[in-house]
Amino acid sequence: MKNTDIDKVRSVAIAFAYLPMEPNEKIPFFVSHPFIDTSITVISTKDGQEMINVLEEDGEKRFIESIVDRLKNTNTLTGFLLLLNKSYRFTFLDHIKGYLSNDDLGVCLRYIWEDSEYTNSGSVFTKKQLLSLFKKSSKEKLMDEEELRTLKELPERITVYRGVTSVNSKDLKVFSWTLSLERAKWFAARFDDKVQEVFQAELPKDGVLAYFSAEEEIVANPFALENIKKT
Repeated sequence: MKNTDIDKVRSVAIAFAYLPMEPNEKIPFFVSHPFIDTSITVISTKDGQEMINVLEEDGEKRFIESIVDRLKNTNTLTGFLLLLNKSYRFTFLDHIKGYLSNDDLGVCLRYIWEDSEYTNSGSVFTKKQLLSLFKKSSKEKLMDEEELRTLKELPERITVYRGVTSVNSKDLKVFSWTLSLERAKWFAARFDDKVQEVFQAELPKDGVLAYFSAEEEIVANPFALENIKKT
């Protein structure tokens, strides 16, 4: 079995640190960057803490030096993911997936999946690519013991639910569903949106890629979903 090359992972993270700051044209205070989303931040120095503006040449240079120093001293995958902004985590995974063991791929997938919004957007991975990652990852690292037990005890066919708004109602052949109708209703109604709908589908047990207890979430093979209809 392939082992994770943490040094290669670190090298990718450091490369991400050197990506340019992209200011938000509408809201100048905000920036797009893998490790920061506001132009004003605080860095640690030998004299204590100092506030800097990363959109200024010296501020950007000093911020990058500070982040690179932290990355050089990070030795866990979750440590790297914790430093990264959520919107960059799947992109980071795309760049490091070839350096990961199946165990650590499972660790990264779970961390990103549970800590991010719109994981079904397809902005980084296609459905087939994401499906391949879930199938490749170690189930023992993707889920805890209780979740594995729940997955094992599922019947051969299950009913799953999904609450949608106008943001995510166009495509229902996606990964994130739930065993809980009430939870699906909550997702449908959590924003003041003109579209608040709940759908149900049938799924064979072998179409379940993972079960996460927090939302009673079923990560489904989107190509295995059947009989999708509005509740």
